Amino acid sequence: MNNKTAIPAVLILAILLTALLTGCADSSLQTRQEEVSGFNRIRIETFGEFIIQQGSEESLSIEAPRDYLRYVTTEVENNELIISTRRGFIGAPIERVTFTLTVKDLNKVSLSGAGAIKILKLDTDDLEVDLTGAGSVEIDHLSADNLDINLTSAGAIVVAGEVDNQQVNISGVGSYEAGDLRSNNAEILLTGAGSAIVWAEGSLDVNVTGVGSISYFGENPQVSQNVSGLGSVNSKGAHD
Repeated sequence: MNNKTAIPAVLILAILLTALLTGCADSSLQTRQEEVSGFNRIRIETFGEFIIQQGSEESLSIEAPRDYLRYVTTEVENNELIISTRRGFIGAPIERVTFTLTVKDLNKVSLSGAGAIKILKLDTDDLEVDLTGAGSVEIDHLSADNLDINLTSAGAIVVAGEVDNQQVNISGVGSYEAGDLRSNNAEILLTGAGSAIVWAEGSLDVNVTGVGSISYFGENPQVSQNVSGLGSVNSKGAHD
Protein backbone atom coordinates (compact mmCIF):
# COMPACT_ATOMS: atom_id res chain seq x y z
CA MET A 1 0.00 0.00 0.00
CA ASN A 2 1.23 3.46 -0.88
CA ASN A 3 1.81 5.40 2.37
CA LYS A 4 3.22 8.58 0.90
CA THR A 5 0.07 10.59 1.58
CA ALA A 6 0.19 9.68 5.28
CA ILE A 7 3.62 11.25 5.84
CA PRO A 8 2.50 14.87 6.48
CA ALA A 9 0.04 13.86 9.18
CA VAL A 10 2.59 11.59 10.87
CA LEU A 11 5.18 14.38 10.86
CA ILE A 12 2.73 16.84 12.37
CA LEU A 13 1.82 14.30 15.05
CA ALA A 14 5.50 13.83 15.93
CA ILE A 15 6.05 17.58 16.19
CA LEU A 16 3.06 18.06 18.47
CA LEU A 17 4.07 15.19 20.73
CA THR A 18 7.61 16.57 21.00
CA ALA A 19 6.30 20.02 21.89
CA LEU A 20 4.29 18.53 24.77
CA LEU A 21 7.28 16.93 26.48
CA THR A 22 7.68 18.97 29.66
CA GLY A 23 8.61 16.10 31.94
CA CYS A 24 7.37 14.83 35.30
CA ALA A 25 8.67 15.11 38.83
CA ASP A 26 8.62 11.31 39.05
CA SER A 27 8.95 9.42 35.76
CA SER A 28 9.06 5.88 37.21
CA LEU A 29 6.63 3.66 35.30
CA GLN A 30 3.73 2.01 37.08
CA THR A 31 0.92 -0.25 35.87
CA ARG A 32 -2.70 0.11 36.94
CA GLN A 33 -5.55 -2.27 36.20
CA GLU A 34 -8.98 -0.69 35.72
CA GLU A 35 -12.27 -2.55 36.20
CA VAL A 36 -14.33 -1.68 33.12
CA SER A 37 -17.36 -3.40 31.60
CA GLY A 38 -20.60 -2.82 29.71
CA PHE A 39 -19.30 -0.67 26.85
CA ASN A 40 -19.11 -0.94 23.07
CA ARG A 41 -17.88 2.60 22.41
CA ILE A 42 -14.64 4.31 23.45
CA ARG A 43 -13.96 8.04 23.76
CA ILE A 44 -10.34 9.10 24.31
CA GLU A 45 -9.61 12.62 25.52
CA THR A 46 -5.97 12.30 26.47
CA PHE A 47 -2.65 11.33 24.89
CA GLY A 48 -0.70 8.09 24.74
CA GLU A 49 -0.61 4.83 22.82
CA PHE A 50 -3.86 2.84 22.88
CA ILE A 51 -3.74 -0.85 21.95
CA ILE A 52 -7.18 -2.40 21.47
CA GLN A 53 -7.85 -6.12 21.07
CA GLN A 54 -11.02 -8.20 20.97
CA GLY A 55 -11.59 -10.92 23.53
CA SER A 56 -14.10 -12.64 25.81
CA GLU A 57 -13.50 -10.40 28.85
CA GLU A 58 -13.29 -6.60 28.97
CA SER A 59 -10.22 -5.11 30.61
CA LEU A 60 -8.01 -2.02 30.72
CA SER A 61 -4.37 -1.81 31.75
CA ILE A 62 -2.48 1.50 31.95
CA GLU A 63 1.30 1.78 32.06
CA ALA A 64 2.53 5.31 32.72
CA PRO A 65 4.75 7.46 34.96
CA ARG A 66 3.36 7.69 38.49
CA ASP A 67 2.83 11.46 38.38
CA TYR A 68 0.74 11.12 35.22
CA LEU A 69 -1.09 7.93 36.17
CA ARG A 70 -2.79 9.52 39.17
CA TYR A 71 -4.46 12.05 36.86
CA VAL A 72 -5.95 9.46 34.48
CA THR A 73 -9.69 8.95 34.83
CA THR A 74 -11.96 6.28 33.35
CA GLU A 75 -15.72 5.93 33.46
CA VAL A 76 -18.45 4.10 31.58
CA GLU A 77 -21.48 6.19 30.68
CA ASN A 78 -24.28 5.12 28.32
CA ASN A 79 -22.24 2.16 27.02
CA GLU A 80 -19.26 4.44 26.34
CA LEU A 81 -15.85 4.12 28.01
CA ILE A 82 -14.38 7.59 28.51
CA ILE A 83 -10.63 7.91 29.12
CA SER A 84 -9.32 11.34 30.06
CA THR A 85 -7.15 13.26 32.52
CA ARG A 86 -8.54 15.38 35.33
CA ARG A 87 -7.63 19.00 35.84
CA GLY A 88 -4.24 19.78 37.34
CA PHE A 89 -1.90 17.91 35.02
CA ILE A 90 0.17 20.11 32.71
CA GLY A 91 2.28 18.91 29.78
CA ALA A 92 3.02 15.30 28.92
CA PRO A 93 5.21 12.62 30.52
CA ILE A 94 8.57 11.89 28.94
CA GLU A 95 8.10 8.14 29.36
CA ARG A 96 5.74 6.27 27.03
CA VAL A 97 2.14 6.00 28.15
CA THR A 98 0.40 2.78 27.07
CA PHE A 99 -3.26 1.85 27.44
CA THR A 100 -4.09 -1.79 26.64
CA LEU A 101 -7.80 -2.51 26.21
CA THR A 102 -9.72 -5.71 25.61
CA VAL A 103 -13.24 -5.30 24.21
CA LYS A 104 -16.02 -7.80 23.59
CA ASP A 105 -17.45 -5.64 20.83
CA LEU A 106 -16.66 -2.17 19.50
CA ASN A 107 -19.00 0.03 17.47
CA LYS A 108 -17.39 3.44 17.89
CA VAL A 109 -14.02 4.93 18.81
CA SER A 110 -13.34 8.65 18.99
CA LEU A 111 -10.03 10.37 19.61
CA SER A 112 -9.21 14.02 20.19
CA GLY A 113 -5.70 15.32 20.72
CA ALA A 114 -2.42 13.62 19.90
CA GLY A 115 -3.04 10.00 20.81
CA ALA A 116 -2.31 6.94 18.69
CA ILE A 117 -4.76 4.04 18.50
CA LYS A 118 -3.88 0.58 17.21
CA ILE A 119 -6.68 -1.98 16.85
CA LEU A 120 -5.17 -5.42 16.32
CA LYS A 121 -8.19 -7.30 14.93
CA LEU A 122 -11.89 -6.57 15.10
CA ASP A 123 -15.00 -8.45 13.98
CA THR A 124 -18.15 -6.35 14.42
CA ASP A 125 -21.35 -5.33 12.65
CA ASP A 126 -20.81 -1.57 12.47
CA LEU A 127 -17.84 0.64 13.33
CA GLU A 128 -17.58 4.41 13.48
CA VAL A 129 -14.19 6.14 13.81
CA ASP A 130 -14.08 9.84 14.72
CA LEU A 131 -10.66 11.48 14.72
CA THR A 132 -9.93 15.13 15.43
CA GLY A 133 -6.59 16.81 15.99
CA ALA A 134 -3.28 15.25 14.99
CA GLY A 135 -3.90 11.73 16.26
CA SER A 136 -3.73 8.46 14.35
CA VAL A 137 -5.76 5.26 14.12
CA GLU A 138 -4.52 1.98 12.65
CA ILE A 139 -6.68 -1.13 12.29
CA ASP A 140 -4.73 -4.26 11.36
CA HIS A 141 -7.77 -6.25 10.23
CA LEU A 142 -11.41 -5.21 10.29
CA SER A 143 -14.38 -7.39 9.39
CA ALA A 144 -17.64 -5.42 9.43
CA ASP A 145 -20.84 -4.68 7.56
CA ASN A 146 -20.51 -0.90 7.73
CA LEU A 147 -17.60 1.46 8.40
CA ASP A 148 -18.12 5.19 9.02
CA ILE A 149 -15.04 7.44 9.07
CA ASN A 150 -15.00 11.08 10.21
CA LEU A 151 -11.55 12.62 9.95
CA THR A 152 -10.73 16.27 10.55
CA SER A 153 -7.54 18.31 10.80
CA ALA A 154 -4.18 16.55 10.29
CA GLY A 155 -5.05 13.07 11.52
CA ALA A 156 -4.17 9.80 9.80
CA ILE A 157 -6.23 6.60 9.59
CA VAL A 158 -5.02 3.27 8.17
CA VAL A 159 -7.40 0.31 7.80
CA ALA A 160 -7.10 -3.18 6.30
CA GLY A 161 -9.59 -6.05 6.12
CA GLU A 162 -13.05 -6.34 4.55
CA VAL A 163 -16.34 -4.43 4.88
CA ASP A 164 -19.54 -4.28 2.87
CA ASN A 165 -19.95 -0.50 2.95
CA GLN A 166 -17.65 2.35 3.91
CA GLN A 167 -18.59 6.01 4.25
CA VAL A 168 -15.71 8.47 4.61
CA ASN A 169 -15.81 12.17 5.47
CA ILE A 170 -12.44 13.96 5.40
CA SER A 171 -11.80 17.65 6.01
CA GLY A 172 -8.56 19.55 6.46
CA VAL A 173 -5.31 17.77 5.56
CA GLY A 174 -6.12 14.36 7.01
CA SER A 175 -5.19 11.14 5.23
CA TYR A 176 -7.17 7.90 4.94
CA GLU A 177 -5.23 4.82 3.82
CA ALA A 178 -7.61 1.94 3.07
CA GLY A 179 -6.13 0.44 -0.07
CA ASP A 180 -6.08 -2.94 1.68
CA LEU A 181 -9.67 -2.69 2.94
CA ARG A 182 -11.89 -4.50 0.46
CA SER A 183 -15.37 -3.01 0.24
CA ASN A 184 -18.34 -3.50 -2.04
CA ASN A 185 -19.49 0.10 -1.85
CA ALA A 186 -17.62 3.26 -0.87
CA GLU A 187 -18.80 6.84 -0.46
CA ILE A 188 -16.21 9.57 0.06
CA LEU A 189 -16.65 13.26 0.82
CA LEU A 190 -13.35 15.14 0.82
CA THR A 191 -12.91 18.85 1.45
CA GLY A 192 -9.68 20.79 1.81
CA ALA A 193 -6.30 19.22 1.05
CA GLY A 194 -6.84 15.73 2.43
CA SER A 195 -6.19 12.44 0.67
CA ALA A 196 -7.70 8.98 0.52
CA ILE A 197 -6.92 5.57 -0.96
CA VAL A 198 -9.79 3.06 -1.02
CA TRP A 199 -10.71 -0.31 -2.52
CA ALA A 200 -14.22 -0.63 -3.96
CA GLU A 201 -15.45 -3.51 -6.12
CA GLY A 202 -19.12 -2.54 -6.50
CA SER A 203 -19.74 1.20 -6.47
CA LEU A 204 -17.75 4.32 -5.63
CA ASP A 205 -19.38 7.69 -4.99
CA VAL A 206 -16.88 10.56 -4.72
CA ASN A 207 -17.25 14.25 -3.94
CA VAL A 208 -14.05 16.34 -3.83
CA THR A 209 -13.83 20.04 -3.02
CA GLY A 210 -10.53 21.93 -2.89
CA VAL A 211 -7.18 20.29 -3.68
CA GLY A 212 -7.80 16.87 -2.16
CA SER A 213 -6.92 13.64 -3.95
CA ILE A 214 -8.57 10.23 -4.06
CA SER A 215 -7.11 7.04 -5.49
CA TYR A 216 -9.00 3.77 -5.68
CA PHE A 217 -8.48 0.08 -6.36
CA GLY A 218 -11.19 -1.97 -8.03
CA GLU A 219 -11.56 -4.20 -11.07
CA ASN A 220 -14.55 -2.42 -12.56
CA PRO A 221 -16.53 -0.44 -9.97
CA GLN A 222 -19.39 1.84 -10.93
CA VAL A 223 -17.93 5.29 -10.27
CA SER A 224 -19.85 8.52 -9.71
CA GLN A 225 -17.67 11.55 -9.13
CA ASN A 226 -18.11 15.26 -8.55
CA VAL A 227 -14.86 17.23 -8.41
CA SER A 228 -14.54 20.98 -7.93
CA GLY A 229 -11.39 23.06 -7.56
CA LEU A 230 -8.05 21.31 -8.11
CA GLY A 231 -9.06 17.98 -6.62
CA SER A 232 -8.39 14.68 -8.39
CA VAL A 233 -9.73 11.12 -8.61
CA ASN A 234 -7.47 8.38 -9.99
CA SER A 235 -7.91 4.67 -10.63
CA LYS A 236 -5.13 2.30 -9.53
CA GLY A 237 -6.69 -0.67 -11.32
CA ALA A 238 -7.47 -4.07 -9.87
CA HIS A 239 -6.10 -4.90 -6.44
CA ASP A 240 -3.40 -7.59 -6.31
